[in-house]
Amino acid sequence: MAERTFNFTNERISAERISSQHLADGRHVVKVTPEGVKILATIVKGKITSYEAEDDAGYQRSLFIVRERTPAPRGETTTFESPIPSDLCWICVDSGFGSPICYQDFCEVVAELTMLQSS
Repeated sequence: MAERTFNFTNERISAERISSQHLADGRHVVKVTPEGVKILATIVKGKITSYEAEDDAGYQRSLFIVRERTPAPRGETTTFESPIPSDLCWICVDSGFGSPICYQDFCEVVAELTMLQSS
C-alpha cells in the first residue's frame, strides 16, 4: 500500500459562491497550483458542470473530490445531496510530486457535480 500526504490549503477554488455565473460557457482556469497545474471548470448556463486538471503541456492530471462529513445534529439525517453547513469539500489535484494539493470548494457545487456525473 502506498502512503500519500495530502496538502489541504486554506484557499477556496472560487472566490465566491456564484462566481461561475459571471463566466461565459466553456472551460475556464479557476486555480493554478504552485507547480503550475491548472484546475479548469467547465461552465454551462452559468453553472459548473465539471472540473479537470492539466499540466503546462496540456496533459491531464488526476483530479478528485474529498468530502469531510460533519456528524449530523442528533435526530437529523443528511445525504450527499443535502450537506450540512459545516461539511468541508475539497477539489484535489496530483501535481506530479506525490502529494496532492487540495482547495476548498462549496459542498453545494460538489453535490451538483456528483449528481450530474451519475445521471
